Amino acid sequence: FARRTPIGLKKLIKIYKPRTIKIILLAIFGLVAIHLFLPGYMSLQEALMPENFKETYLEMRRSVDMFYKDLFVNQGFFNATTGFIIGAIIPGICEEFIFRGYFQNSLEREFKPFWAIAITAFLFAIIHFNIINLLPLFVIGIYLGILMYASKSIFIPMFIHFLNNAFS
Repeated sequence: FARRTPIGLKKLIKIYKPRTIKIILLAIFGLVAIHLFLPGYMSLQEALMPENFKETYLEMRRSVDMFYKDLFVNQGFFNATTGFIIGAIIPGICEEFIFRGYFQNSLEREFKPFWAIAITAFLFAIIHFNIINLLPLFVIGIYLGILMYASKSIFIPMFIHFLNNAFS
């Protein structure tokens, strides 16, 4: 679809080299700040969660933790590398091309940047099919959208998305 746009693929998806190392360092600092916020949010969410949902929630968290442990820890170097590629590299590239590159930039042509970022972040959160982490996914989507808008380059949100997934 992006190739058929009259403005050109490079301009639509903002395939431009980042202007300075400063924006990359600020982006990394912001990601660290988000990861400092998330444990507190998750604790608050668990504390406010209705008792009848808490056991289901904890079971879901245990299964996700076991999945990642099996993928990265117990299966050797090859499977861990494959898991890293599937869990961090591919989503960092593909999701950013889709959400920030195509959706957000297309929406920016019709709406103010605030709404383009918010709508894209909401879609980003919803598409992960994780109701428990909906707000953190939305916050990360907002952050990646702001990075895209501020840097005018898809490579900054792509790199930060990769770091986020690798850290997670």
